[in-house]
Amino acid sequence: MTTLILLRHGRSSANTSGVLAGRSPGVELDDTGKLIFAAAPEPKRHVWIAGAHHNDVFAVAGARFFSELADFEKSLPAAK
Repeated sequence: MTTLILLRHGRSSANTSGVLAGRSPGVELDDTGKLIFAAAPEPKRHVWIAGAHHNDVFAVAGARFFSELADFEKSLPAAK
C-alpha cells in the first residue's frame, strides 16, 4: 500500500495581508488557519520550522524536515 503525506502551510494573518512572512515573530495561524487544521482528518501533525519563510523551509529546517516526515510516517498505523 502507498503512503501519501500532504504538506500544507497554514493560513495566517501574513498570508491574507500579502506578506510572505513564514514563521516570523508575531505571525500565527489566523482563525481560518486554525479551523482548517482542526478540520483535517487524523492522522496529522503540526510542525513549526522556526526562522523559516515562505520559500526556504527546506534550507532552514535541513535534516529536521526529513526527520519530522520520517517520524510522522512511523507513527502511522500499519497498512491492512
